[in-house]
Amino acid sequence: MTLMNSRLSIVVLTDRSLKSGTILAHILNTTSIRVQRIYVEESMADAARRTCTTSMRAGTYLNLSRKLFLHVRLAMSMPRFYLFLIFDRILGIHELRFLCWMERLSPRLMRILCGFPWPEELRQHPVLCPFDSVVDKHSIDVVPTPDFNDQQTVTRLLNDKPDMIVGLGTRILRADVLATARIGALNCHSSLLPEYRGGGTEFWQLVGGEKETGVTIHWMASRVDEGEICAQRKWTIPPRANHHRLRLMSLFYRLSIWQEVLTKLAAGDCPGIPQTTPRTRTFRRPSLVQQFEFYRRGCRENLPVASDAEVVATRETV
Repeated sequence: MTLMNSRLSIVVLTDRSLKSGTILAHILNTTSIRVQRIYVEESMADAARRTCTTSMRAGTYLNLSRKLFLHVRLAMSMPRFYLFLIFDRILGIHELRFLCWMERLSPRLMRILCGFPWPEELRQHPVLCPFDSVVDKHSIDVVPTPDFNDQQTVTRLLNDKPDMIVGLGTRILRADVLATARIGALNCHSSLLPEYRGGGTEFWQLVGGEKETGVTIHWMASRVDEGEICAQRKWTIPPRANHHRLRLMSLFYRLSIWQEVLTKLAAGDCPGIPQTTPRTRTFRRPSLVQQFEFYRRGCRENLPVASDAEVVATRETV
């Protein structure tokens, strides 16, 4: 599909996180795309902090001593994650902020501290960019909103008349929000769609015994993660990687694919391939118990690949 007008009006829906700032900076610095306006859902940062921890989902009961036991055992498998979780809770220093400071000292030091193979194409500096500094540098209008899905946001988007919406870590968007964009809304998902739709995909790929993972940029649809695929990038899962390491890898490895897709769109090309029928179901974020049950058997390198029956049994508890 070819666009009629390559000078696109683009609106971004996101939060103010360092992750969003990093992706936005890479898009603006490596493509000819220019962002008309950014809508920020102010509550998203707090929601993300709650869901990225290993706390239980609502409706599942564990007493305090049981939770403490599970967290201590998980900390033995994921010491780095728990160290930064403590720093975040006590000092307000999360891992990306720490890596951002290290990058300012030495980009090479930051790449070493990430703990996984670094994408070769990311040699410009800095890579990690705070959201506010990116917005100020490019003079982009920021519109705070309590909820992307409320009627006030829909009305403002209709007035903006965007050609395209770019979602950077948004919640599930309603159909009337998606319909405000002439071409469509783009999202990046941490799996090779159509496999592993939904949440907690890094974890469930480890449970499934996958040897490769990746990211997919796709057009948003009314059903979660089922829109047409624009592009994918895959890589080998490092030995002994936990799902928090894979999530950090996903941030850095997705930068080049955002660049690829938006460069095509700026040139007038509009990629989109319908998804095939998946072999895996749509997932939810893993509970504390599910994480414990997986990691107590050892890291991925020491595990046999789960049989189909074992994978299905584990997934059905989600």
